Amino acid sequence: MKKFADMSIKSALMVATALVVTPAAYAQADESVAEEANANVIIVTARKKEENLQSVPVTVNVFGEQMIDDANIAGLEELSDFTPGFQLQSAFGREGDRPVIRGASNILFSEGKVGFFVDGIPFVGASTALDLENFGRVEVIKGPQSAVFGRGTLSGAVNYVSRGPVNDLGVDFELTAATHDQYEVFGRIAAPIADGLSGFVSASFNSFGGFYRNNETGERLGEETLNISGGLNYEADGF
Repeated sequence: MKKFADMSIKSALMVATALVVTPAAYAQADESVAEEANANVIIVTARKKEENLQSVPVTVNVFGEQMIDDANIAGLEELSDFTPGFQLQSAFGREGDRPVIRGASNILFSEGKVGFFVDGIPFVGASTALDLENFGRVEVIKGPQSAVFGRGTLSGAVNYVSRGPVNDLGVDFELTAATHDQYEVFGRIAAPIADGLSGFVSASFNSFGGFYRNNETGERLGEETLNISGGLNYEADGF
């Protein structure tokens, strides 16, 4: 009888222990799910304020730094290959890029239907000259955006979001080569300057030999692009 009594007591203790441990296990599982959910949250500024992508009532395709690196996306033209309903056509080299969103495109020498923005500020010039390495995120926003971004966004907008502040010195260097005498050199230096203040300077040079030759001179009809960029980021305490 004593042996059976000891076994009953041990069994009761094991059940009690299991009942005590189970809530803790559930709590740990809930914390893991919550952490995973927070890690998967994608923040966008499609309406000029930070919002969860899932709660934004517009169609937005977001490309972060990691995604751009993993897909080896070198420019906006390649980025458009990964975006349904978005194309980038070139009429006369890098200066004649024509973005197309949902079938509506920018016509040369007329008001555009697709607007380009850097941190929500209108960008005027060749969008293909912007180095994606300087940005932490690219947002392709589809549909009319005149209420948020103003005129020239009847079919959509492309918003480049700059990288955040840095706490340590960082140096990036890239060299790319391709057929038709094409190569590109890119360099970037970012560093903290003072408390809450950091900045960067970058430069790139792109040379393309071209597909055709001048029959008179025999020279290739190529193009060259030099781009120099810089920026400052300041974050005040208490804001």
